[in-house]
Amino acid sequence: MNRKTLLTITSACLLCVSLSFITQQNFTPSSGAVVAKTRRRKPSTRPIRIAQELIKAVETQDIDKFNQLVAEDITFELPFSQSEATVFKGREQVNGYINNIFDVFSQSRFVDTVIRESKFDNVVIVETKGDFIIASNQKPYQNRYVFFVELEKGKINSIREYSNPLVVPDVSS
Repeated sequence: MNRKTLLTITSACLLCVSLSFITQQNFTPSSGAVVAKTRRRKPSTRPIRIAQELIKAVETQDIDKFNQLVAEDITFELPFSQSEATVFKGREQVNGYINNIFDVFSQSRFVDTVIRESKFDNVVIVETKGDFIIASNQKPYQNRYVFFVELEKGKINSIREYSNPLVVPDVSS
């Protein structure tokens, strides 16, 4: 292959990649979260809606709604956590973790949320800021989060939560 042909092919590939990024659109759903498309084909909105419902269930402390969204064999991982338990397997263990969040925080709110649907698999990526109030002392707790939410057959079967482990809530009275 000669140099001119190689340059033409490279330029065409770069143009295609650039155009695919230019033509992607963001839209704001009713929940206020920004949803970014990361697919060339039209994205499925069902996984994005499920992620939005998950956020709402945590914000409203609705464990019943949470359980409707997750699979029985869900895995919840906290890879950067400094606590002893970083992996919860099965709905019962995950419910214990989520109910503990509901007990510790009187307000659970997510702001500046961006939701992206993965191009390659059944994963939704949620980037957000937590705006929480600690129940025992009414102090604010704020952290940044990235959640990888994996879906299978319309249910959430895996959540990986990444947050800043150096920001620790002061739960003392």
